[in-house]
Parts: sequence; C-alpha cells; structure tokens
Amino acid sequence: GGLVPQTPVQVAGALAAFLSAINIGGGFLVTSRMLDMFKRPGDPAGHNYLYGLPAAALIGGYAAGQGLAGGDMHSMAYLASGVACIGSIGGLASQATARTGNALGMVGVAGGGGPPPRRRPRAP
Repeated sequence: GGLVPQTPVQVAGALAAFLSAINIGGGFLVTSRMLDMFKRPGDPAGHNYLYGLPAAALIGGYAAGQGLAGGDMHSMAYLASGVACIGSIGGLASQATARTGNALGMVGVAGGGGPPPRRRPRAP
C-alpha cells in the first residue's frame, strides 16, 4: 500500500473514487442551477455562500481538535457530516427548502471529505 496505486485493482479503485467525486460535485452544481431556473424576478437574493462558514468550522474544528487533543476527532467529524447529509435529504424533499438542502449537502460532503480516514496499525 501507499499513496500511489500499484496494482490494477488499486488503479481501478482510485479511478472510481475520482469519478465519484466529480459526479458528486457536478450533482450539486446541476441541482443549484436547476433551482435557479425556478427563481422569480421578485424573490430575495439568496445567501447560500454563508453555508461555507459551518463547513469551514467543521473542518477547522476537526483540525484544531486533532492538533490540540490528538484524540479521536474522526468520529465526531463523520457524525456531523452524516447529520448534515441526512438533513440535506430532508431539505431536498420540498421545493421550499431545496436550496437549504442543497447547501447542507455540500457542507456534509465537505466535512466528510475533510478528515482523513483513521490510520490503523498493520498486523505483523
């Protein structure tokens, strides 16, 4: 193992993960543009960029917790990301809350992609 795939199976896995990341990012972009098609001229301006603050707080809190305490912050980061992703599914269920659901999904995915998976020692 290592950072660079060495076997055909590892290359296929890395390629699948890369294509999935593109698919997820594109899905959020397409959903956002689709929701923009239903905006009326009199609708107030959206401030969805403010959802970047909780995403930054989630990733920054994880990094600070790992740096200061050195403890197991992985579980908390994944829990917060999971709750955001589940909340986004609920938000996308209604057109009235779809913009919030889309932004919440981006926060959850950003938090889930921020913390690296826990490194476990290899068995001898």
